[in-house]
Amino acid sequence: MESNASHAALLPSVTEEIFLDALDCYYFYVKRNFTYHEANNRCFTYGNPFVGATVNRAFMGIFGVLIVLFNSCVLWGILGTKQLRKAMYFYIANLAVADLVSGVVCMYLASRPDATGLWERLSARTFIGLAMLLSTTALTLLSIDRYVSIVHPVVYHNKVTGRQACVVILASWVVIVPMTFSSLMGWNCLEKDYALSGGCASYLTLGYIIFVVVMLLLLVCVTLWANIYIYRAVKRMQNRNLGGPRATRPRRGASNSAMDTQPQPGPSKQPDKPSPPFNNQNKIQKARAVMTVVLIAFVSWLLYFVFLGAHRICEAYRNTCPIRGIAQWGLLLAFLNSLVNPIVHGLRVPALKTAVLAKFNAIREAVVAVVIRERVGSATQRRQKDNKGQTSSEHTYTYGSQQVAYNVGVSLEILTPTGNRGDQSQDSDDGQHTSGHGQRTLAWP
Repeated sequence: MESNASHAALLPSVTEEIFLDALDCYYFYVKRNFTYHEANNRCFTYGNPFVGATVNRAFMGIFGVLIVLFNSCVLWGILGTKQLRKAMYFYIANLAVADLVSGVVCMYLASRPDATGLWERLSARTFIGLAMLLSTTALTLLSIDRYVSIVHPVVYHNKVTGRQACVVILASWVVIVPMTFSSLMGWNCLEKDYALSGGCASYLTLGYIIFVVVMLLLLVCVTLWANIYIYRAVKRMQNRNLGGPRATRPRRGASNSAMDTQPQPGPSKQPDKPSPPFNNQNKIQKARAVMTVVLIAFVSWLLYFVFLGAHRICEAYRNTCPIRGIAQWGLLLAFLNSLVNPIVHGLRVPALKTAVLAKFNAIREAVVAVVIRERVGSATQRRQKDNKGQTSSEHTYTYGSQQVAYNVGVSLEILTPTGNRGDQSQDSDDGQHTSGHGQRTLAWP
């Protein structure tokens, strides 16, 4: 009895009837031994729980497969190329791994059964939070890396190494993963201590939700600050590249002697020589790629929270709200950035694009070499068979020609007049069967 009472205390009471969606409502009543028809009568206001679920899960599965394939190509291009084992590309690889986690979560959500337990639902939401936190952290680290490379290029070139980037990435994973999985380790509303405290929102405690939201806001603020500064620096670099040739043009009225004077000794008051246009253009392309990725991520997450807020409003006014299940489509939009990130990096980062294309070209050349080898082998076998058949036919033809030539020679010998003993002796030396009595005594069938 005590266990039943404690188990009932972990779940909302029947009189409240406040649920997240139709599946929560159905599961709540079926768990308490209500029949399906009784649960349907109580949950009809939430709509049909299976309407649109198949289409949403189909899109979720397609998204998951594409996310895994595209980000695997990015990882393959970076880790398989020695020239790309640098700090920036390690941060891009970190973002690709975070997107791989998002793809795995998409495939898990697409394949999970309709009627799942409370712990399965909690696990799904925990993995969704893990994917979002990992993506946000990876974007923050990538933005900081681009900020340092643009603002302090000399320090970045001399001090920042790939090993330091790996240490920072590992530290971020060590912090994010245990913090996210703390909900599965007891910091949830399915445990008795937290369920009776009253500070619960769905399956998670308010403290956990506030902690995760604060972490997300801090990461988002740092990312926004870094990208705003990067945007301003890129604008200055573009203006400098456009105004460079005009800046070196002499002013009107300046004498030629002033231009030919040698520089005076001592500390120069002239600013440092700007970077070559090629290096600036390369930096601009990389910075634009990072800003594009960050912008797409923020737009997709903003749409997700808008859809989630609309879902909550519809649940509060479910009698007048005609839209059901929009939170699932908002979650699909939240994972959209994980699909777009590898495409943006592949198109806007030339070195990464070249590395990935080189890998695919190597595969294509290997496949073509195998196909050509098989064709050459089959052609060689056919040629050998044809040569064997041709050799046997040539032997037969030669034998026949020898017979014909031999018969012709005999006929000529018959038509040759007698009296030339030298020819007869020569014929006998050549192997002709003759006798001393002349051609008339030739014994031939």
